[in-house]
Amino acid sequence: MASGGNTYKWSNGDTTASVFLKPTQSNYYSVTVSNIYNCSAKDSVYITVGKILKASFKPDYLQSCGNSTITLTDSSGMDSIIQQRKWTIEFPIAIGTNIKEYDTVSTNKLKLIVQDTGYYNAKLIYITKQGCMDSLYKTGVFRILPQPVVFIDSPSQNPLCFGDSFILTAKQRDINYPPLVTFKWNAGQVNTPSIKVDTANSYYVSATNKYGCGATSNTVKISFLPQLFANIKKAKDSLYVIATRPIVNYTWYKDNILYNTSSSLIHPPTGRYNVQVVDANGCEANSSSLMFTGIANYNSSVFNIYPNPAHDVLYIEVPIAIGMPMVVPNAFETTNHQHLSIALYDMLGKKVSTAADAVTNGENIYSINVGVLPKGLYILSVGSEMVKVMIE
Repeated sequence: MASGGNTYKWSNGDTTASVFLKPTQSNYYSVTVSNIYNCSAKDSVYITVGKILKASFKPDYLQSCGNSTITLTDSSGMDSIIQQRKWTIEFPIAIGTNIKEYDTVSTNKLKLIVQDTGYYNAKLIYITKQGCMDSLYKTGVFRILPQPVVFIDSPSQNPLCFGDSFILTAKQRDINYPPLVTFKWNAGQVNTPSIKVDTANSYYVSATNKYGCGATSNTVKISFLPQLFANIKKAKDSLYVIATRPIVNYTWYKDNILYNTSSSLIHPPTGRYNVQVVDANGCEANSSSLMFTGIANYNSSVFNIYPNPAHDVLYIEVPIAIGMPMVVPNAFETTNHQHLSIALYDMLGKKVSTAADAVTNGENIYSINVGVLPKGLYILSVGSEMVKVMIE
């Protein structure tokens, strides 16, 4: 548009004060203005012709594993002239219209949080820097694939016993989801849901379902206790166990036959012994065998002692007097015992007690008060006969 003159002459041939131009390419346009005195002036302007808008965006089909972020991309290639993009998204149709509008200027991408499978309607409006506008409306599909949740069970006891192993198995937390079909363990095993572990390490697995949706499991740390050792030790005429950890269960074997479940054996008989022990963690150990020579006979062929082991009083019954002729009319009524020597010695050979007179006159039954003596093994001497006695 020009003004201030009587006549106008445009470079395109128009002779009016204002002209309507529809250029197809960028170019200079000029006008010459003259007044009644034939004085004239000239001016020009450069008209820039923008690109033809061709709105488009991708993709038409969107697929995602689980709830995730997906991206719509404006593929028109007109970033240099676009001043504004306005996206209008209706998603998903399957659960009712949910309209959201987004303005993007500096980027040709729109990121959306996808939560449900369904159709979406998307409209993209362009506004160029010259004020030109174009729009595109299309329908696409979102498909949300099931995202697996993979986990590994930990062993109920951890650390494990030395020499044990454990089976780790990758599982799908939701049994209604598609089964897992591929597996890759950090220990190197592939294509197997279960592995046997016997080495201390931290283990996890990556797995995918038939749709290719994958996840990584929790990490399970496996450790092992030191090896448990047990040995049989002999103390005087008893057997006990020395182990590298506290023991809660003992199983003794004598000559390979189950013998006892005590923590120790007090004056056991002669035999070959071994013991199996279990600690508080359930770990087992077996000792080596030990040949033990026990007390051969707690009674003499000539006299009897009771009770053995003794607690308070030890009784010695002498059917015949030691040193007297073996033929006695009534062995339990002999009176020839006044010279009989009966004494109790500790294991160091020290005499600790002697027998009192016969309990009943006319009967050869003697007694020794052992209630005041320390518990342990003693030697009873009756004449020239000697036997071992246990005091408890």
